[in-house]
Amino acid sequence: MNYKFKVDIVYFWILLILQFPWLSFSTNSFDTQPWLLLSFFIYILLIKKRISINHYRLIILLLFLILFLLILNYSFHFDVVRKIVSLLILFSSFSIFIKIQEENYDINKPIIFGNLLYLIIAFIQFLSNPYVFNFIVNVRTSDLRGVTSLTPEPTFFGLVLLLYVVYYILKIHKKRKEKIFFILIVINILFIIFISKSFTALLGLMSFFGLYSLFKSKNLWYFFTKTIAFFSIVLIILFVLKSYNFGRISNISDRIISNPYELVRTDESVSIRLQHILTPFLINFDNFLLPINELDISEKRNNVINKYFNDIFLFIVETNKTNSYIGAYLLSLGFIFYLIVSYFLIKSFHNKTLSVFLSFLSILLLSIPPSMPFVGFILAMLIYKDKFNENMRLYDK
Repeated sequence: MNYKFKVDIVYFWILLILQFPWLSFSTNSFDTQPWLLLSFFIYILLIKKRISINHYRLIILLLFLILFLLILNYSFHFDVVRKIVSLLILFSSFSIFIKIQEENYDINKPIIFGNLLYLIIAFIQFLSNPYVFNFIVNVRTSDLRGVTSLTPEPTFFGLVLLLYVVYYILKIHKKRKEKIFFILIVINILFIIFISKSFTALLGLMSFFGLYSLFKSKNLWYFFTKTIAFFSIVLIILFVLKSYNFGRISNISDRIISNPYELVRTDESVSIRLQHILTPFLINFDNFLLPINELDISEKRNNVINKYFNDIFLFIVETNKTNSYIGAYLLSLGFIFYLIVSYFLIKSFHNKTLSVFLSFLSILLLSIPPSMPFVGFILAMLIYKDKFNENMRLYDK
């Protein structure tokens, strides 16, 4: 067995493990598992070639160091440990993806394999029982919701499929369009709607494609027509979902059409998810853009809800945890978060992927766990696009 073959096997399994952060095998009740960090250490031990650290990775490492120094001022708490682990996983997945691409390894194989595994497991659950694989991952669903595949909840499953869609869009070349990517995009979208039945993932899907289309407008007329077309398509989708019994996703669509304000006010799940998206920005603003003590988030969230929303929400989030990818890092990093986003904006502008990055931000507002490695993959692709493939222009001209 030659060196290159051994390295390829290590690359395959590490990239595969990083796609499944929730596998617990009934060992504990936590969502995020230690396999992610373990895969990073295995990568360090087994790959003998020196790992080069360029200035992009140093920026991510600097973020971790800054966050670590900030956390030193806080009380030791599980939520703080979880935040440290999340940032370590982001740095690990970002670095691993970059290094493996620099080695000219075909990352599509483990990514597609992982995607197919998610789809196959979900289809088995759909045909049999949502809890058939409960011994592998802690499943939380109901008869009105969809299946979970190898994630804890239908929402997480839908969001994972959405990240695969974004990945395939990034991998579609301007001059070379791989059929497998188009096929998988369609299949993942169908699974989001009919198998995961996640309205959160569907909302992310519509916002991503809607914003991407608008950002690609050549002038105001195109922007205006695309805006009308986008909202028309959204209404059609909502009416179709309302007309058929797809469980909770149909119920939410019906309530959005009939009385969206009442939905936000009285539906606990919708209300809480919306608070997770909106309150981090308001908390950050009220705290003068400074990082927030992890143990004070619940109290500060209640303060901004009482201050800005005035009894709109009947249900209030009672946790220090923030179920929004952007929200979690915004509260931890404060103004540093905006500096990092500005850097990505500048870099994506030079790489002609600005429209993709801005559209991707709308997805990161949703309840994607901060420890989700796939986000690191996509951010790495956006930043290093020109280095990965000189022909990749993502339809930007």
